[in-house]
Amino acid sequence: LNTFLGLPPKLLFGLALMINPLGLLIGSALMGPLSDRYGRRPVLLVTALGAALGHIITALALVIESYPLFIAARLFTGLLEGNGAVARALLADRLEGALRVRAMSWLNGAFYLGWLAGPLLAGATVVLGLTVPFWIAAVALVGAALLVAVALPREAPSLATTSWWQVARNGHALNLLRHTELRMLFIVQLAFTCG
Repeated sequence: LNTFLGLPPKLLFGLALMINPLGLLIGSALMGPLSDRYGRRPVLLVTALGAALGHIITALALVIESYPLFIAARLFTGLLEGNGAVARALLADRLEGALRVRAMSWLNGAFYLGWLAGPLLAGATVVLGLTVPFWIAAVALVGAALLVAVALPREAPSLATTSWWQVARNGHALNLLRHTELRMLFIVQLAFTCG
């Protein structure tokens, strides 16, 4: 994987590290509006199962040593793991006042804990094989999909007729950057997380 097209290994490694968070950024901008159109439960189910598939493809890319497939799988997985916006929207839909604020804090804490525990678990299990962390992630995401299926009630079908492409193109959250105050908040948060 570190000799693809004769490119420098550090460049290949940097791209491999960057591509999943890029997918997360794009996915988080798209998943909220898609869940507005198609429902929170279906989008959470599809994204959890799809991300599990993305981890399986990543593991297979490692086995066959295909750098392009590895990069494509990491981007695909990141896009679908951008479903945190759906979880936030779900809380905003169902809770109000102080309870909503506390729930959002807990949700953010869960994200940060996952971003800490996931790499630690990967580091601890990679000694069992290079693909083991990806298989564990796939199993965890299937488990998450089962929890969504059991815990979230079915929603009434949407009466909207817009296609997913129209929703993705016109309704993505990056449109919010047109508002000066939100753009400034985005820049401040981006600087903070980069730091």
